[in-house]
Amino acid sequence: MTRIRVLIAFCAAVGLLAALATVSSAADKKLYAAMTGKQETPKGDPDGVGTATITVKANKICYDIRPKKAGLTFAAGHIHAGKAGVAGAVVVPLFAAPKKVKSGRLTGCSGTVSSSTLAKIKSKPGNYYVNIHNAKYPAGALRGQLSALKNF
Repeated sequence: MTRIRVLIAFCAAVGLLAALATVSSAADKKLYAAMTGKQETPKGDPDGVGTATITVKANKICYDIRPKKAGLTFAAGHIHAGKAGVAGAVVVPLFAAPKKVKSGRLTGCSGTVSSSTLAKIKSKPGNYYVNIHNAKYPAGALRGQLSALKNF
């Protein structure tokens, strides 16, 4: 009888942990961007392309950016406010120190971001874009408009 109670308690605990994990990850929102140098304003790397998967979390933004043909070291990465074709202000610095591409990717998380900024990005991702900068294109090498739909 004791074994059955222990087994029931264990199963209940596992179920509770699974439910909590689902609830916490439900708050996360994935956004996507197909990046090119041609989208940058002013124009960035004409040969460069890439993709970005942005995960908006409870108090920060995590990124997985996969640049191609734009170099291996990037000086900075940001999320800016701005519709397609319009340069806008930085709203979330992703990284500000030189970062090398490892296994084809730039990954990491921002510092703390205000809940109001995160809510705006989640609700209207098309009003924001992600970009990365390198030495050759300090104003921006690659840019991609954020979307809730995976467009790559």
